[in-house]
Amino acid sequence: TSNETAQFLDRNGIAVRAGLHCAPSAHKRMDTLENGTVRVSVSAFNSVNDILRLCELIKNVKKPHLFCNRVNVVLFFVL
Repeated sequence: TSNETAQFLDRNGIAVRAGLHCAPSAHKRMDTLENGTVRVSVSAFNSVNDILRLCELIKNVKKPHLFCNRVNVVLFFVL
């Protein structure tokens, strides 16, 4: 579930939000209503190393079932 994934990332020093994010209709359409999603927010306070660490944690997750079979990651960098 999204909560299990968020707990895994939290234990590894990454803060995220899990759940339906006040958008149950969007989750129904994306077929993620049952488990929700995990939202990562990147800001000016995050370093490139923070993002690389997150990517490594996702790639090396010990329980692949924690992640949805459809993963969309979008990172916006404002210079």
